[in-house]
Amino acid sequence: NKLRGNSDISVYREGAHGVPTFVKGNLSEEVTRSGEEVATALQFFHTHKGAYRMVNPDEELRVNRMDTDELGMRHLRFDQMYEGLRVIGSDLIAHFAADGRLTVVNGTFEPYIDLDVTPALPNDQAIEIADRELQNFFGKTEPADSPELVVFPWEGTNYLAWRFFMRSDSPPGRWECFIDARSGEVVYLANRIQELDVWGTGVRVLGDTTQWLDVSQS
Repeated sequence: NKLRGNSDISVYREGAHGVPTFVKGNLSEEVTRSGEEVATALQFFHTHKGAYRMVNPDEELRVNRMDTDELGMRHLRFDQMYEGLRVIGSDLIAHFAADGRLTVVNGTFEPYIDLDVTPALPNDQAIEIADRELQNFFGKTEPADSPELVVFPWEGTNYLAWRFFMRSDSPPGRWECFIDARSGEVVYLANRIQELDVWGTGVRVLGDTTQWLDVSQS
């Protein structure tokens, strides 16, 4: 791990498996011009793929979006991917200062995933399973979107899962559902009625990273 003890790094924190969660310092050799952010960030991840337990950052990271704040700082968010599937709750954000320097990388990366990504359960059956589960307590339900096949790390296990939303009548609910795409097990249900429909990663005051925040999707 070339990030530990590096004189160019002013703040370094890591989480499970020793994977970095927050890195601050001089992270790029040159100033990044507008439009070159993805290339600069990927170069950082290629240089430090051992620290992040990556094999090929080009395949394991997918650009989600880039935001520019009122100070001119640019924030480039990557989703973690596994065999072409999104890894829920795992993303990395590269932060560029207004002058183009890459100064902070934070977020979470789930290493050592080993899954067969072929579902045994069709997505329509996953909806039926969630519907039965919710109707036992919340009355009539209906799908709010189409299921997405994802990797879902939850309580120490990586699941191949169908992720989708269901609406319920009583009480009103917008339920985020994860159904095991191999066994049909209900892995996770949560009411997102507040219209907060994606998970993200946040940085606390002291610079450490927290997962499982509900954040508005833009």
